[in-house]
Amino acid sequence: MPAAGFVAIRSAAQLRKRWIAAAVLFALLVGWWHPAGEGGPLSAFERASIDWRFAIRGARPMPTDIAVLAIDDATLARLGRFPLPRWILGAVVENLDRAHVSAIGIDLLLIEAEQPTDGNVLSPGDILLRNALAGSHRDVLGMAVVFGPGSPPPGKLAALRDAGLPVLEHVEGRERPTAAVRDIFLPLTALREASEVGHVNVVAGADGVLRELPVVLPLGDLQLPALPLALAIKKLELGRGEVILRSGRELRLGDRRVPIGPNNAIELNHYGPRGTVTTYSVFDILDGKIGRQQLAGQVVLIGATALGVGDTFTTPFSRDVPGVEVLASALANIVHDEVLVKDWRVRLVDALVLLAVAVLTFFAANARLLPLSVALVSAIVLACAGGAIWAFLQTRWVVGGVEPVLCAALIAASVTGARFRAQRIESRRLAGERANLVEYQSPMIAEALASGGALAMEGRSQLAAILFVDVVGFTLRSERLGPAGTVDFLRTLHRRLERAALDHNGLIEQFMGDGAMLIFGLPEPTRSDAASAVACARDLMDSVAAWNAELEKEGEPPVRLRIGVHYGPVVVARLGGTQQRHMSVAGETVNLASRLEQLARAMMTPILVSGAVVDATREAGREDLIEGFVPATPQHIRGRSTPLPVWAFRMPV
Repeated sequence: MPAAGFVAIRSAAQLRKRWIAAAVLFALLVGWWHPAGEGGPLSAFERASIDWRFAIRGARPMPTDIAVLAIDDATLARLGRFPLPRWILGAVVENLDRAHVSAIGIDLLLIEAEQPTDGNVLSPGDILLRNALAGSHRDVLGMAVVFGPGSPPPGKLAALRDAGLPVLEHVEGRERPTAAVRDIFLPLTALREASEVGHVNVVAGADGVLRELPVVLPLGDLQLPALPLALAIKKLELGRGEVILRSGRELRLGDRRVPIGPNNAIELNHYGPRGTVTTYSVFDILDGKIGRQQLAGQVVLIGATALGVGDTFTTPFSRDVPGVEVLASALANIVHDEVLVKDWRVRLVDALVLLAVAVLTFFAANARLLPLSVALVSAIVLACAGGAIWAFLQTRWVVGGVEPVLCAALIAASVTGARFRAQRIESRRLAGERANLVEYQSPMIAEALASGGALAMEGRSQLAAILFVDVVGFTLRSERLGPAGTVDFLRTLHRRLERAALDHNGLIEQFMGDGAMLIFGLPEPTRSDAASAVACARDLMDSVAAWNAELEKEGEPPVRLRIGVHYGPVVVARLGGTQQRHMSVAGETVNLASRLEQLARAMMTPILVSGAVVDATREAGREDLIEGFVPATPQHIRGRSTPLPVWAFRMPV
């Protein structure tokens, strides 16, 4: 291999390696930047992609061991008031306890006592509810934390500590800074002392869709469990030492591992729209419509679902899911190990996918054919989308859906842009070569040769107009001018011939010293080819007349042309040897046009055309071009059995 070729190959390989390294570096940069993460510029698109995955998966049945006891529209219609009287709530707790449910969650903020009677501190309803809670040992009351500037009233944190919350072992992790707490809404003291508490704080995302729920809230040195987590601990019958929190990483419940995010939140795996959770009305249990066998072993959450009295949230399935159903879904996620996985393992997979996408997209974008390149890059993008959907459906992993597409799109755009730039450079080079070719071929034939159209023309039979032109008395003129002067004369003559030919779509087949052969009808024949040949001949006469005016000033003799034109059938052919060829036409039409140019000398006329040319010019609607031509005596041409009709230009010389 020549040394220059080896250097070129080595340089191309080095350039390819540099491009691959740049693509990998870009993928690492995207992975580090994480623009689709919460708060990133592409986070809205990533959230939308997760919603699409839920839509593709569709609604799923809710686990049957979790139910909602709803304060619904039927309950309010029967009571005619809200909130629910405490004695009714106490009776519900007693009935659930007798049904041997696993746990009872009350998603109601019972922060104030009912109106006391007979001077008692607690109303009979509060006393009944307190006694029911004290006798149950299965219940968890809801509470809420208000974040913002300020500090909670004194004693509330101490009250939480005295409430006997499960102590969660706190292992240092990557949790976010603790937000300031402005207030804490605790249940009534008498009720709190008879039960456990769990927070019911639920915050929608930036797009208003509920996607996660904090399983613990940091309050000073306390880790306050969410209501679903407190209920899950009861459901799973875990002891204090079996609950371990690794902040920002995971929550261990016995041998279960629950993945959590940096804010100690689980990624909610929604089951379906409003009503997906098994739901009973409060009075169903009081009226005995629900049997003990239906409730035994279940976790029951009591909350409001009636229109206008309960909080509702937007999920990927619905815009009006009651808060108690959201808490039930979170509880089912924890108990049945169905929390969506979006932890460091997923981020590692995302990084590996980005690297693979970067390399594959680079090679795909470099495919030889642009349509193939587009198809391969599209296949990579679709594979990323399909992989994200498959992971969601089969493993509950929420892998990135937007960043691989961004990586593929930008790398493909960069590579394609580089390819187009290289193509522009190559096009300029080819344009230069084509310009060189045009210097030695007609522009129309040069275009056909460059595009491969010349092969399609070869051997084609068609009609064409052939024009031969020659200078009268050139031998004497060249003897007088000498070699250098003759060259200058021919250059001027050829420029004028070229200009006239190009103006009328004529092809100069060849320059023959002081003459030339012109073809009208290549690369494609038209009905006006004969008219174009006549117009070219007339323009040549006008051009020579202007030239002669210049020569007269210089004391030079005038130039006289003889032109013969015929129109008829020809065969297109590539003539020449094995190395040098040119496009031309052959047939009797060419021979007759040459003979007409010779007869023009004998008939002392500058232009002699055949009757076929006159007829074709008239058919093309160019009667004006025939003006000045008169029919002459038909000419006997050697080799023809009949005379050839001819027309001579009426300006004899």
